[in-house]
Amino acid sequence: PMSRSAQREGTPATERPVAAAWTRAPAFWIAYAALAAIALGIAWKLFPLAIPLVNLDITFSRAEALARAETVAASLKLAPDDARSAVRFAHDSATQNYIELEGGGKQAFGALVRGALYAPYWWDVRMFRPGDVNEVTIRFGPDGATNGFARRVPEAQVRDAATMALSATAARTLAEERAAADWKLDLAPYALLEQSQQTRPAGRVDHAFVYQRAEKLGEARIRLRLTVAGDELTEIARYVHIPESFERRFRELRSANDTIA
Repeated sequence: PMSRSAQREGTPATERPVAAAWTRAPAFWIAYAALAAIALGIAWKLFPLAIPLVNLDITFSRAEALARAETVAASLKLAPDDARSAVRFAHDSATQNYIELEGGGKQAFGALVRGALYAPYWWDVRMFRPGDVNEVTIRFGPDGATNGFARRVPEAQVRDAATMALSATAARTLAEERAAADWKLDLAPYALLEQSQQTRPAGRVDHAFVYQRAEKLGEARIRLRLTVAGDELTEIARYVHIPESFERRFRELRSANDTIA
């Protein structure tokens, strides 16, 4: 084994004192503090761009959403009495991506969140019974405003054989009347864009009517879909139609980001 004197001789006596001396110099810590301040300033500037923050005022709680959904479902007979309930808070990430990247930026999305034109955040209350196709999901905005619903019914379900195959005109009239009477929906800002229908195996004819608002979010448009199954209104869905060209560009962007990661 090497002697202590040999170990001391193997390391220059001045190496550690010199290395420690420059870290004690005031100039080192001044430069270090300046560099840290510059890094903090850059982070402060770039953080909102890398991770945009949204100020969202949620005045409608989960318990309130559940209670309101149960009341609406009972009054309109949308779900069985013994139905279970599941609640989630969700948001329209596709619309947020488009607006922040090409539809006006972070400020435009913040204005959309604060306004009443379209609610990109919402409560979904799903009421269902295990093993049963019949179920309903009722949607509320963060402020408690009713924001639509979607009801699933079996393809073979026919409530009344005499009215299971309505014409497009009769189905549209039924959809608009029920949307206004039961859901207080104002269709005045919307114009009919397209309509379609599908005949089920049991002979029931389902109709879908898509409406569009005049306002634009960049090149995107706010739309509304009403769905009729036979002689029942089964869906009111608000959504934003995003240009397909952006969706392709966004997929390419995500693919490049994943490759880099």
